[in-house]
Amino acid sequence: MCGIAGIYRQKGVASEALAREMAQVLAHRGPDDAGVWAEGPVALSHRRLSILDLSPSGHQPMAFPERGLWISYNGEVYNYLGLRTELEKLGYAFYSNTDTEVVLKGYAAWGEAIFTKLRGMFALAIWDRSNQELILARDPYGIKPLYYARCGEDFVFGSELKSLRVHPDFPTGIDQNSLFFYLRHLYVPEPRSIYSRVSRLPAGHLLRVKGNDHNLLKFHNPPEWVSNTHRSYEDTLAELQGVLQQSVKAHLISDVPLGVFLSGGVDSSAIVAFMRSAGVSTIKTFTIGFEGLPAYDERQFARQIAKHFQTDHHEVLVQPGIGKFVQEGLITTFDEPFANPAALIADELSAFARQEVTVALSGLGGDEFFAGYPRYNGMLWLEHFSQLPGAIHRLIARILELMPRDPDRASFLQRLRRFVDGAKQPPEACYDNLMSFISDETAKQLLSPDVVSELNEDAYLPNSTRTNGNLLEALLNLDQSTYMQGDLLTYSDRTSMRHSLEVRVPFCDNAVADFAGSIPGKYKIHYGQLKSILKDSIKSLVPMGVLYRKKGGFRVPINEWLHGELRPLVQETLSQRQLDEQPFIDSKGVKKIIRDFYEGEHQYGFILWALLVLGVWYEKSKRC
Repeated sequence: MCGIAGIYRQKGVASEALAREMAQVLAHRGPDDAGVWAEGPVALSHRRLSILDLSPSGHQPMAFPERGLWISYNGEVYNYLGLRTELEKLGYAFYSNTDTEVVLKGYAAWGEAIFTKLRGMFALAIWDRSNQELILARDPYGIKPLYYARCGEDFVFGSELKSLRVHPDFPTGIDQNSLFFYLRHLYVPEPRSIYSRVSRLPAGHLLRVKGNDHNLLKFHNPPEWVSNTHRSYEDTLAELQGVLQQSVKAHLISDVPLGVFLSGGVDSSAIVAFMRSAGVSTIKTFTIGFEGLPAYDERQFARQIAKHFQTDHHEVLVQPGIGKFVQEGLITTFDEPFANPAALIADELSAFARQEVTVALSGLGGDEFFAGYPRYNGMLWLEHFSQLPGAIHRLIARILELMPRDPDRASFLQRLRRFVDGAKQPPEACYDNLMSFISDETAKQLLSPDVVSELNEDAYLPNSTRTNGNLLEALLNLDQSTYMQGDLLTYSDRTSMRHSLEVRVPFCDNAVADFAGSIPGKYKIHYGQLKSILKDSIKSLVPMGVLYRKKGGFRVPINEWLHGELRPLVQETLSQRQLDEQPFIDSKGVKKIIRDFYEGEHQYGFILWALLVLGVWYEKSKRC
């Protein structure tokens, strides 16, 4: 795993020194080696975290001078040995044992078709001298990041925003629609960034840059969802077990120590179970917990799995100092507002695991491909509710009007109101509302009138076009392309790479995703049981208590922190003086949120947390 950066200059010579500086700020992504190559209009730079072939043969940028090709590559391709064999049969010789060289020579042999052959995670840049063309490409599910922008005369790209910000002409204008989305969802949506003129390369896409032309092309199309209703449940289950086993085995390839993030939930337990089935004798597992906060502590469940599989188990407790991390770590890690508090836990767990291993497997993606969130049941129930006579809708709505209003969106009455209101909305709007932490109205009250007047509220409304009329599959596709990519995979990458740790996600494997798309919805959710077939796939391997306990995840005591350790930071960052310096914020709306939260009237924890992160980010961004 690595960090990449580069410059393409339409006219003139690209700056090698600037490309080197762009890579230097990514040193945390690649502490083992650094390289830069420049020729005429292009400069590629690289930071290397050695995982395969630890020798100098893996140095990047890597060249194939006979074909006029150079590559700067970040990722792991798990089928690279098979592709290498194919290339050798075509007459290509290899001097390293890296997947980088396979990708480079695969491009020479097959052109852009190579990207459809890669099984793994990647973000890369290839300079094609003969065509005077720069090619950027990103893996099908956006596991690895890649940003790009026009900075003055230069087209620049990099693994993180901080590498682009090195450029003296970096465009700092804020994308107001991204800001609005952030306040509602706690992250900035793909393929945008917080900056209006900076984008992320969409997952499964390539970008051709030649002269002043930029051509964005999609090379990966998820298979059209066609439920295989003729395949029995037993056959589907057996095939799923084989696909998962093969994926986990493929993700074990490494020349450095490897472990697993273990929460004790279904997904991470499945990873451990299939590792053991693959013949891994020593499995290092890593878990994080909270002392004195049992509602947030899942160590007991992780210990159960660790004991069952006799893993080499390691635990760490969340340490004091969260305020310092928000100021010094969180903002520099993401370079833009990011307020899913699970990132705080992921960062500490990554730092802890890195003391023992260089690669960690994660169960991320299991919920999005196999239907693990309770909201899926809610939307399916809503589909039935919407078909009831209008008189019943009106009666329930009237009853709710007589009940007291609670702005806490997590309260039962508010969730019930959103459920009933959802019956009146298109599925896209309803699901977006369910996924948000605050309402449109509340978010607008926090923004200045000038910002609100220019908002395009539909700019990031997800497209839930149903395949064969199937609502569940549409919801899964939505989560895979929005929440999974923009939130979960983002914090997984940034927090792990901050500590030079590579995280792999076997559930986001091409073969797993393709097969999951062919499984009928009734097998994924069976009589309300979420992830039914996935649970059955490991039922004979793990303790039953693990399969059917209440869903957990990275839950964080954000309200407790805001009332305690983070309160001085809130008072400083969201003071009237500081708020007056944020032109996009309405200070009256913010002050009301702060007052209500600390008076205990409403649980505005996530809203306040998002505003705190935004304030810290803005203050730091002014100084960069």
